[in-house]
Formats: sequence, structure tokens, C-alpha cells
Amino acid sequence: MKSRKNGFTLIEIMIVVLIFGILLVIAVPNFVRARASSRLQAIVSNLRVIDRCVEEWGMSQNQASGAVVLQSDLDGTGGGAAYILWPKGPIPGTYAVTSFGTLSTFNGGSLGPMDAGTWRATCDMDPAVCGL
Repeated sequence: MKSRKNGFTLIEIMIVVLIFGILLVIAVPNFVRARASSRLQAIVSNLRVIDRCVEEWGMSQNQASGAVVLQSDLDGTGGGAAYILWPKGPIPGTYAVTSFGTLSTFNGGSLGPMDAGTWRATCDMDPAVCGL
């Protein structure tokens, strides 16, 4: 009577490991790119929301173009109405507003403060440039 051992051969195991390796080579860069793209979208979206709130604040307060606007004017900590819950960036950095009629910026890296359009134009092709 012959004894038969159940199990996988070395070749079968090597083929499975090779398939997993190929899948990882494909999946990891796509995951990194998707994560960076998601961070960029969050920054751009937050900047657009802040810009809309600045416009709403300026209109409701009868402000002229160029009027100084502070974060406390928008988030309610200055004693007025709260127009926004101030966002936190997906990467370390700060959102800033300066005046009514100008675009808000996010300073989240070595490139300095940039508005939504500049973030998209600069970081869309190569998010690593922006630290995403």
C-alpha cells in the first residue's frame, strides 16, 4: 500500500507567490495615487467652501471688495454668526483668508500658500510635488 501525502509542490507555491507579487506591483501604486488624489480633492473642496463663506459673509455684512476678513469672522469665534466650521487639511497645514474678494489659500508644504486653482494645476499631474 502506497502512502500518499497531501500538499502543494514547490512549483505551485512559487506560482502563487509570483501572482501575489504581480498583483502588489499593480495595486500599490494605484492605491498611493488614489490617496494623493483624494487629499488634493479635499484641499480644493475645503478652499471652495471657505471662498463661498467669505462671499456670504461679505454680502451679509455689506463689505466692500478688499475688506479684511478673519477666520473668526467666519467660524463664529469673533462673536458674529458662524458661516463655517473651520476645516482641517488632509495633510498638515493651514487654511487662510485675507480679504473679501480674494481667494482663500492652503499652506500645506514647501510650495507655500496656494489657492484652489493653483493646488489643482500644480498637484494634479504629480501629487508628490505637493507633499500629498
